[in-house]
Amino acid sequence: MPAQKVTTKIVVSALMGALFLSFATKALAAPLIVINSYPSSSIAGYEMEIGYTSTQLDPNTNYYIKSLGGFNDYEVQTFNSGLSIWLAWNNAWSDMPQITSSTEGTISVTLKARFKEDATSGTKNLRIRIRKVGTDTNYDSPPVVIDVSTPPPSPSPSPSSNLNPSPSPSSSSKTSSKNGIYKINEVKDENGEGLSSVLIYVDNIYIHHYTPEILTFCDGCRCNNYVDCGFGIHTIRLEKNNFNNWSETKTINLEDYYEVNPIMQPIDLSSSSSPTLKPSPIPSKSPSPIPTRLDLVGESATSSPDETTRLDLVGAESQTTESGEVLGEKKKNSFTLSLVLIGLGLGLLAATGVVFVKGNKYNKSL
Repeated sequence: MPAQKVTTKIVVSALMGALFLSFATKALAAPLIVINSYPSSSIAGYEMEIGYTSTQLDPNTNYYIKSLGGFNDYEVQTFNSGLSIWLAWNNAWSDMPQITSSTEGTISVTLKARFKEDATSGTKNLRIRIRKVGTDTNYDSPPVVIDVSTPPPSPSPSPSSNLNPSPSPSSSSKTSSKNGIYKINEVKDENGEGLSSVLIYVDNIYIHHYTPEILTFCDGCRCNNYVDCGFGIHTIRLEKNNFNNWSETKTINLEDYYEVNPIMQPIDLSSSSSPTLKPSPIPSKSPSPIPTRLDLVGESATSSPDETTRLDLVGAESQTTESGEVLGEKKKNSFTLSLVLIGLGLGLLAATGVVFVKGNKYNKSL
């Protein structure tokens, strides 16, 4: 018995050791991501390059890459060079840049990122996140710290600037030579209160994003991969429940920079409510006029209305009387005919009786 117990303990210990080794191997095999180059400071809205290295990846495998950081991770955007668009942290993974690991299971590249133009100044964290294509597991790098400052204000134009205008610093510094920018700041109501969940439409197509947002326009650009955002005329529309739509149409060309602060007006529900239905007055139906006739007897052109026209009551009565007389006449004729027939019948009976009596007398005589 003691030998069997010892053997059982050995087997259990071996299984537990194998299980622990399996978990440890998987933990050690998880991808490692390290940011090895980045700027110590940056200006909101300005592009920066983030160099990083990933190891312990599956060899020759595609991975999605994104950058995130700042307040609630939403202040950092990732540039997809293939689509030439800036992407927010919550864009679909399918929109993010892809990179293929080497045969050794490593990646060493530089990613373009930036803090959003409306990011607040201060010390911000930034990190890189990757995901293997076709899976739903994310792997993050340890965060790095970057000092973020807001863009300097544009200089006030001098009187001579109208004669020989120079490019606006905000247009040239905040956009690349290939892009035009349309920046939508936080939407507010008429009282200055910020509004959330405001939908963005570009050329009547919902791009599946809320405000605030920065729309990038260039040759071949697509806004969130839903609508073409090339140079030219575009209509941007904002929608929110119980508010009137806000829209603006702009011609966006190379290096253009537009910034809007939309104010949405609430819908007046009192005026849009269904009006109280009031019953329409039923028109009083005038009684049909009783036919009138002209009293032609002794009538002259100067006769008064009372003398020339009167209610045709007499005509109606005469018509009724005539109908009654006709009916009475028919009844009288029918009664007369009946009396004649009865008389003829009685005459025939009398004649028959006479013949019968005479016949009896004749028979008795014989």
